[in-house]
Amino acid sequence: NKFCYYEGYQAQAGETFIQQLHRQLERNFQECARSLRDQGVPEKSANLSESSSAIQALNILLQHMMKVHESATDSAAIENQRWKIRLEVNQNGACTKYHDDFVAIRVVASLAGDGTVLADNASVDWDYFDSCQGAIPELAENKDTSAVEASRIIEA
Repeated sequence: NKFCYYEGYQAQAGETFIQQLHRQLERNFQECARSLRDQGVPEKSANLSESSSAIQALNILLQHMMKVHESATDSAAIENQRWKIRLEVNQNGACTKYHDDFVAIRVVASLAGDGTVLADNASVDWDYFDSCQGAIPELAENKDTSAVEASRIIEA
């Protein structure tokens, strides 16, 4: 349910990171499709995970996200950075924790379903955040809560 790609890791000679990423995405998604078929998932559904047009679209989306990051980054810092791209499949909701991350920049995109909810720092009840250690108590207690019910709890 998670793929990680590092610029230069298992790259072929002369390959750009975009080329490396596309090749590795294709390989991983083909392996995923084989695994789904082995688990008895219908052929038509399993084949969707190795669709070349879907992989190409994902690769283009990742390229655009990389360009957004580069445009917001000091050009001197870009020379010393290496890309790491992590793709995760979050089924049945995803993370139900509030986050206060300590990373320079993070790009998160939901490709299906509800996306990430952002809040202005001044609008966050930090005392509540500290008291529950970043986890929403009702959701932490019941990990099988539906997405609709989780939304209701969060909005309450």
